[in-house]
Amino acid sequence: MAILDRLRFVCDADPVPALRVLPGFHPGRSVFPRRQNPAWFRPYGHGQWFHAEKSRMQFYIESDRTEGWLAPYSVTLIADDRTGLLPEEVLAILEVMPTARLTMVELAIDFSPVTNVTRGFVRRFGVFGKSGRDLSGDNPMGDWWGSKKGGKRIKSYFKDQVFGHRVEFLLRSRFLRHYRIRDVFDFRRFIELLPRHHILFARLDEQRLIARLRGAGFSSARTIRILRRVAERRRDLCAALTYLRRRIGIKNSRRLLVPLHTNKLVLQALQEWATMWPVAPGKLRTK
Repeated sequence: MAILDRLRFVCDADPVPALRVLPGFHPGRSVFPRRQNPAWFRPYGHGQWFHAEKSRMQFYIESDRTEGWLAPYSVTLIADDRTGLLPEEVLAILEVMPTARLTMVELAIDFSPVTNVTRGFVRRFGVFGKSGRDLSGDNPMGDWWGSKKGGKRIKSYFKDQVFGHRVEFLLRSRFLRHYRIRDVFDFRRFIELLPRHHILFARLDEQRLIARLRGAGFSSARTIRILRRVAERRRDLCAALTYLRRRIGIKNSRRLLVPLHTNKLVLQALQEWATMWPVAPGKLRTK
């Protein structure tokens, strides 16, 4: 299943007064975050938490910006792990924040154990567009693709709360602007955007690779050496494709891939999730 794990908006007007009287939510802690490391950047000096009454969803408003280029207020919505962010809760918040601008979407796809999708499976068969696997750190808890500050970053890890494996997309402003994801009413675009283009599960077809190498004029001995190098990277599909592209000169290496059935599960999950979200704003009715 696909769930919306986090959303972030920025706005110029203080949303706290309106949110304090919004039905279904109640204010929580007021915090003044401190930097544990002096080198860390702290964008805002104050945070106000809010909690939903019917779920474990929560959100916080950051204010007192530390740099002039930051928006005056930042609002981050954090999901209940069981359900993700629900449209009725998100839309209720946005109704009192009409000028809010979307700056971050965190969308997760959860695979149950029966799908046999694990960390090893994702590493062996997963391709995430042009994002390469981040090898800057060896974290036993999961794998990452994409740069830490880029527009798109993917995390693959086991999620205890859902007892399944999660592939999580962190999509920042650069990515959202490029693909015209301006607000929650554009979420249905993810159905066409993510599958195949930004998440693909496939295996490398050895016969296609051999045919490509022979067609490029490689000798039998050189072909065998290349196949051995590829076999050494069989547990990391991105590493194998990078080797073929950079070392061997095969630019369209994705044409050597055979898609897996898992892609249909991804598409189905995104379709079921996206249809929950409206395509145009409408006035909410509150009791």
